[in-house]
Amino acid sequence: MKLVTISDLHGSTTGVYELSAQVGTVDWLLISGDITHFGGIREAADLLAELRLLFPNILAVPGNCDRPEVVDYLRREGLSLHGEGRLLQGVRIVGVGGGLFAGGHTPLELKEEAFESLLSDALKQVDQPLPLLMLVHNPPHGTRVDQVHRAHVGSQV
Repeated sequence: MKLVTISDLHGSTTGVYELSAQVGTVDWLLISGDITHFGGIREAADLLAELRLLFPNILAVPGNCDRPEVVDYLRREGLSLHGEGRLLQGVRIVGVGGGLFAGGHTPLELKEEAFESLLSDALKQVDQPLPLLMLVHNPPHGTRVDQVHRAHVGSQV
């Protein structure tokens, strides 16, 4: 199975056509959040329609810059992994989107307990002894990619 993952599109497909040419045919495109830049369903739908022309099979989680309604849209379209799990060719794939609570400065912020609950729900849906892939927007705590103003802001789950 050939997977490609992208993140933080913020409403732009810049670079996606070049990526498609470089990677060729893939089984799944995985989007790990920030599909829009503080946008809702219309912005997500427009961007995903363009991406589907290049990558017919897409799964996604929202990012902290996606409005909560994007979660509902992804679910209706069968694209969501937010708090959900899927089995794809012998691999468990689970996801959680949004960002950890940071004072409400972005539309989709979760407390650590909500993040943990969504992840637990997703894992229950694919409770089998198979390889596991997690698609998340929020980085793990204590890594080089979770620093904002020199403070670690990643998930401790």
